[in-house]
Amino acid sequence: MPETTTATRPPEEVNWVHGYMPDPSCEPHDVGKPVIADGTVQQGSNGVKSTIHDLPIYYKAVLDTYKLEIEEEEEEEKGSNTQSSEDTSRPLRNVKTLFTPHISLDPDAVPEAGGQWYGAGWAIAELPAPLGRIGTNGMFIDPMPLVGKCANKMKIWYHNGSLVGCFSSVHILPESSTILIVLANSNTKNDAAD
Repeated sequence: MPETTTATRPPEEVNWVHGYMPDPSCEPHDVGKPVIADGTVQQGSNGVKSTIHDLPIYYKAVLDTYKLEIEEEEEEEKGSNTQSSEDTSRPLRNVKTLFTPHISLDPDAVPEAGGQWYGAGWAIAELPAPLGRIGTNGMFIDPMPLVGKCANKMKIWYHNGSLVGCFSSVHILPESSTILIVLANSNTKNDAAD
């Protein structure tokens, strides 16, 4: 992934996005590059900076690792797992934890009965369902629209992000190996990426 970095301040030649927000006359106003550095409000977001070219590679690796971990768990239950869970050759480990329900997003939900949950940074749901519980749209749109109402039941994981002038959204449908990534470099009156 040549355009992905964990550097606090990547070199200037890196293709950085500029965010835009409407000014009082509703004209787009360039708010510059997002400031993500130590000592800023976005310090916690300082982990990885990437591009639309590299993100599908990363999320495919996440999904492939998740599926491998599930397969190994099933083999272990049958007593036929020969792969060590301590395999250090993998770039990603314990991915299953990201998509394991930890905190309910529905007041009365239990994991076996569905509902929406928060894993480790990811919302977990089963379609059809309203999505966007961890984005900003939930503050403005009530109720959120139902997604997938004409489709078969399907698990979905999603994660939203935002910086001044920018929104992002990633949706993964593990059963169909579908990954949807939306990046937006302008703020509107809603979270358009979500």
